[in-house]
Amino acid sequence: MTYGFAVDRVLKGAVSADASVRSVVSGASCGLEGMREGEIYTVFARTQDGALHSGLCSGTHAGGSDPTISAFAGALLPVQPGGPPLWVVLAGVASGALVAALIWRLRAWRRAFTTP
Repeated sequence: MTYGFAVDRVLKGAVSADASVRSVVSGASCGLEGMREGEIYTVFARTQDGALHSGLCSGTHAGGSDPTISAFAGALLPVQPGGPPLWVVLAGVASGALVAALIWRLRAWRRAFTTP
């Protein structure tokens, strides 16, 4: 399904004043649903095969842009073509650091009880 939007503001990238955005039909598949003509929407879209694509799971929502959502979507969750999103990498690094700290603490605690 293709939706047409009159673009008011662009947070990132370049988009024409009248943009067409493609989406799957079903909300169960993260497709845009319940869209009404004349309503204001904040659309988070990506370019794929030369066309804009979006869905409910991308952060698209009714109403104007919320600065908090905009900041998180643009700064902390950038699209990484061919790789995992940045938040997955950061979660992995944080988990690894936590495990390393726990192992170090466990060894120190063990040494304290095993040395005379």
